Amino acid sequence: MGTKKNDPVTVVITKEFRDKNDHVTWYSKGQEVVFDKDRADDVIKRGLAVLKEVKSDDGKGTEK
Repeated sequence: MGTKKNDPVTVVITKEFRDKNDHVTWYSKGQEVVFDKDRADDVIKRGLAVLKEVKSDDGKGTEK
């Protein structure tokens, strides 16, 4: 099952950064944040976050 363009995606921040749209918001290392798929892909591509591992119904770890 794939992730649709605007589905929420949970990422874990790996490097502190300030939100590009709201310059008051800072994201801290280790913080879990929910972004839409496009924004999640952007911060992952730039090395600022990684996808959070989620547990599927069978108990095995998977990524969205």
